[in-house]
Amino acid sequence: MAQLVGRISGRGQASLLVAGEENSVGLDGCRPSLSSVLFGEANALAALATARGDESAARLFRGEADTMKRAVHSLWSSHLHFFVTLTIKPPPLRLKDIERRRTKIGCLMCPRKRTCPPEWPDTQLVDVRELVGLSSPWMFGAADQRHGAAWRQIRQYEGFLAPWGLRTAERRHRCYNFSTRCSTSWNGPVWPFESSKAGSAMIAALNGPQADMLVQSGHLTPTDFFKFLLSYSRMHIKGRAIGVADGYWLTRQMLYKYRLPDKNRGEHYLHSSFADLVLSGLVGIQVVGLLPPIRLVVRPLFAVGDLTWFACTRA
Repeated sequence: MAQLVGRISGRGQASLLVAGEENSVGLDGCRPSLSSVLFGEANALAALATARGDESAARLFRGEADTMKRAVHSLWSSHLHFFVTLTIKPPPLRLKDIERRRTKIGCLMCPRKRTCPPEWPDTQLVDVRELVGLSSPWMFGAADQRHGAAWRQIRQYEGFLAPWGLRTAERRHRCYNFSTRCSTSWNGPVWPFESSKAGSAMIAALNGPQADMLVQSGHLTPTDFFKFLLSYSRMHIKGRAIGVADGYWLTRQMLYKYRLPDKNRGEHYLHSSFADLVLSGLVGIQVVGLLPPIRLVVRPLFAVGDLTWFACTRA
């Protein structure tokens, strides 16, 4: 794993070229998402190896986890106080697809000579905050105490705050919601998938080793999660999300606008993990520990005054 990503980037980061998040402002490169996933997978494999009594394999995977954590941390922008993308050149086969205009990833369906997204120089940390730089590092536990200030962006309207979930790119950026004919763009509008990851990241952060620091510093609190869950709930009400400036899932509108044959796809969109966010976050049902002793803990994520009562039933 480390050898593979090392060959891709030369610095250990995992490169995400055609793995979703298409038409993002940050474009191609070593993104916080896949690097964080690899960190989480290595930790899980190390725990499994320990449970089996295979200490040699456990040491191997702990080393891999350390490598990927350093890779994630190398994507931290001290200027933006956020994890961002490190740009790298696409591999030769992808360059050929770009020349033939056979790929939509990275706004390559947009007119050439574009100003947005920027034609980023190679091996540069981009100057845009994208939600994936918040959700993935905290969801998989790759972020540390010094990264807590990034959570403040979920409260800022010019950041990620929206009535219908969380924007995929900060609203203040010059390339927020740039024009594109692609119906699946991660350049500002909210996506249930990424918002659900952000919710899971909040739950992990508020139940993890950095929880006290986050709450005491005001970077992230249970009330932040409660407010997010309310907005995310509204996002599931069909026909309510209107207005690009507010952030919304615009795919259906564009599919109809361009009369595409799959215009009705996504009618029953199952990326939300809504029930998981309610049960593990709001109600607070948590399984603590990867190895024995494993505990079942109930730690609701809302503050006094947010709710007067709640019940979790099978109905």
